Amino acid sequence: METITLRKAKVTNAILARAVAQLQEMPALGGRSGSVGSDARAKGDAIRLAVLVALITGDSVEMTDAVLPLMTGKSNEYHLGWSRTRTFEKLLGRTFTVTMFVSVENETKMTITGKTATSKGHGRVFVTLN
Repeated sequence: METITLRKAKVTNAILARAVAQLQEMPALGGRSGSVGSDARAKGDAIRLAVLVALITGDSVEMTDAVLPLMTGKSNEYHLGWSRTRTFEKLLGRTFTVTMFVSVENETKMTITGKTATSKGHGRVFVTLN
C-alpha cells in the first residue's frame, strides 16, 4: 500500500454541461453493457461522465457510486473502475489512472489523502487524467 494525495475536481454546472454534451456525442454503449434504460447502462454512462469530467478538469473525479452496483464475484471497486475506464481510452485518445483508497487519512473539499491498493480490499475509486 502507498499513501498518496489527489486533487479533486471542482465540478461546476458549466463543466458538467460540457461533459454531458461530450457524452451525448459518444457512441452508445454496446449490448454487453445492459439494455437501453437499464440500471447497468446508467452506471456505465455515469462512469463515462466521470472520465469526461476528469478529462475536462485535469483533476481526479470520484466514481465509487457508479462502480459499486456493478460488483459481483471476486472483482473489487478498483478492477471494475479500471476495466470500465480502459474502454474509453482509445475512444478519447487519452490515458487515465484509477486509484482506490482503502483508507482515507485526510480529506478536504479540494484533496484526498490516504492509503491505496489495487487487488486487495475495498474502497473509494477515483479516475485521473494522465
